[in-house]
Amino acid sequence: MHTQTIVRGGTPLEQELAKFIQENEGNDGVDRIIRKKLVKVALVLTRGNQSEAARILGINRGTLHKVMKG
Repeated sequence: MHTQTIVRGGTPLEQELAKFIQENEGNDGVDRIIRKKLVKVALVLTRGNQSEAARILGINRGTLHKVMKG
C-alpha cells in the first residue's frame, strides 16, 4: 500500500500520516500496524462492509482480508 493510495485529501492529519508512513517505509512492523489500524477504521466507518472499506482504502477485498488475517 503506497502513501498515494492511503492519502486522498490534504488535511493536516493526512499529511502527518503520509509523512510518518514515508519515513517508516520498509519497516515491516510499522507497516503491518498501520495497515491493520487503517483497515479497522475503514471497517468501523463502513459498519463492517468489507467491499466499501476496501474501496475507501484503494485496495481490493483480497488484500483487505490478507491484512485482517496478518
